[in-house]
Amino acid sequence: MSRISTTPLHANGFVVQVHGSIMEVMNDPSAMAELKQQWMRSPVMIFRRQCLDEPDLVRFTEYFGRCETSGRKDIQSPYHEQIIYFSTLKYNDGRFVGGFYWRLSLCQALRHDERHRVARQGKS
Repeated sequence: MSRISTTPLHANGFVVQVHGSIMEVMNDPSAMAELKQQWMRSPVMIFRRQCLDEPDLVRFTEYFGRCETSGRKDIQSPYHEQIIYFSTLKYNDGRFVGGFYWRLSLCQALRHDERHRVARQGKS
């Protein structure tokens, strides 16, 4: 009997939503084996509304293989190098938390470039 309940989110089963608690699955070797089999059929698995601390997140992902680390130290967790932060939040000192700040910088650069091109076209 299946311990893992899923709902397909893509016509060919490439993406599934997995129902249930990651912590319960992690603590049940047969459920974890079943989840790995599901992963072979559906390489994108979505687990909604999970609350894991960083050590549990790393432990869970390592069931599927070794976690790679990023060369960008500015977005890595200070506690676990396998975890990267994506956020638009800032620390009190003004530094960004994680890796979305580049979008703001890129948008600002593109707006500046656009204003520069419009100004040059107006002078022609």
